[in-house]
Amino acid sequence: MPERRIGQLGQDSKIILDAVKEGIYGMDFSGKIIFCNVAAAEMLGYSQEELIGQHAHDLIHHSKKDGSVYPIDECSTTKTLEDGMARTIEDEVFWNKAGEPVSVEYSVSPILVDGKIIGAVTACRDITERLKSEDFIHGQKRLLEMIAHGDATETVLLEMLRLLVAHTNAIQAKLQIGDETFQLSSETAEPLVETSILHVPIKEAAEEDSGMLYIEFSEQAGPSILDAEIAETYVKLVILAIERKKYEIAVAQLAFEDDLTGLANRRQFEEKLQLALSKAKKSGKEIGLLFMDVDAFKSINDTYGHHIGDAVLQQLASRIQACVNEPNLFARFGGDEFMLLIQHANVQQAIDEFKTSLYQVLKHSFQLEDLQLDLSLSIGYSIYPRDGEDIFTLMKRADKQMYNMKRLHKKSQIGYEI
Repeated sequence: MPERRIGQLGQDSKIILDAVKEGIYGMDFSGKIIFCNVAAAEMLGYSQEELIGQHAHDLIHHSKKDGSVYPIDECSTTKTLEDGMARTIEDEVFWNKAGEPVSVEYSVSPILVDGKIIGAVTACRDITERLKSEDFIHGQKRLLEMIAHGDATETVLLEMLRLLVAHTNAIQAKLQIGDETFQLSSETAEPLVETSILHVPIKEAAEEDSGMLYIEFSEQAGPSILDAEIAETYVKLVILAIERKKYEIAVAQLAFEDDLTGLANRRQFEEKLQLALSKAKKSGKEIGLLFMDVDAFKSINDTYGHHIGDAVLQQLASRIQACVNEPNLFARFGGDEFMLLIQHANVQQAIDEFKTSLYQVLKHSFQLEDLQLDLSLSIGYSIYPRDGEDIFTLMKRADKQMYNMKRLHKKSQIGYEI
């Protein structure tokens, strides 16, 4: 019978087959394995003797990647045995003796005798490591895209841990950055008593170690050299994400903070004022707006220099900020002008209390290098909704009142109009 010929390999043929690094096995027309080489047996965790005589589909190709049943009539080998057409499959799984999936690339070709299909031969290659490498590269690309798109740093770090666990034999991974801890465990790993931990320090440029990556493996599994290399690569991405976060914070500070005093700047103040006004309109509550301007500040700059003027503003800002309670907001509006947003159950009372605190602040001279300077401020204020119902009107009212105060040339340390 011609079917028997494919199972009757000579010793030379067996030697040649066993020398091939790819897995090779042959089947008769019914799909039973009638020969296989060493590489195929090792890939699947069987001995050659255990494979021969078994139905290939039922033994190693019974399920898809997701574990669902792989119908035999959809199997490429079955189709080749039926129509005699060779097929190449780039990414499927065979199932090994331990019941674990092995990612494979394989080709199946018909065995023909006198034009009749008597069986098929399959050549297969384990592509697990190749897929891991491709997935690893894809993971790096994804993280870089997340960083570039400005995704939240916490989201990026958790995704990094997920990929790290997926791309190594790790049971779990933990990332310690300052006081923050991010941790992710393998979904399939069972708790083990004996483990080994790979420590990878996170060190930013020109800085001491700013964190640590801990990767836990089973005592038997690792870590391998490849695991360590993967961890090092992801740590570089962690550092990139941290530096991006610092950059975003710095940009936010430039956008919303005054670089001289560290107070909120005009942009932040106007945004917070708009938000407070919207809430006040809904709740029916009052809000207060104060303008403050340093009297004769130009003469300080002209007489002592701008560096003294800057130091005056810094000290003044620090002293006044100490008098401001949450949720009120104190800001430098520009030059020697400051603003205060007051949100209080009794706004007029809060304004009066602030003036009293401000008087105490200005009772003490400002010591700058060898100079001792006394300052006075002009103040104007407005209250929503009494003095206006929109930002423009409220600010105009407070500004006008402040400049009216300046024109009076009060000699007291604080001038204000009631």
